[in-house]
Amino acid sequence: MSKGRSFFSIRWGVEYPADPAFLGMIEEKVDATLRRLNTNPFDMEEIMVSVLGVCEEMIVVLLDEDGESLFRVDMTVLAERLMFTIRCTPHELPDGCAIGTFLLQDQTARSLEMESLNVANENMDDVEGEINEDGTFTIILSRALTKDQRRDPPMFG
Repeated sequence: MSKGRSFFSIRWGVEYPADPAFLGMIEEKVDATLRRLNTNPFDMEEIMVSVLGVCEEMIVVLLDEDGESLFRVDMTVLAERLMFTIRCTPHELPDGCAIGTFLLQDQTARSLEMESLNVANENMDDVEGEINEDGTFTIILSRALTKDQRRDPPMFG
């Protein structure tokens, strides 16, 4: 009988009002997680710029910094992948946005006018977007972990 390998995983999620003042709290949470993963400073900077840039533009562009709407950030590290899911429900989406998944080159992405998506596309391995029928707008940023960041969970007992 072969013994299966356990995969290291971390998961967290936070939800805040649409106010840029909360970006510092997200930055602290992402920073602490990346340090726990022993991320090198260069990769850490690229990831931080991508995640915080998308969060900030989501607050400013889509939620108009109203302080009443909510946006959510979920982070998952599982096996060899780091993934951030950033989600909100804007009051209205810009003209040209279509329901469903979208690529950065299509009309939906262009109509959003979020420069941070281009920055994230340069820094991360994958950038995906989706607009659901209920109006929920989601951006998923993911990146493969380096060998140094892939670890087994701590053993207890």
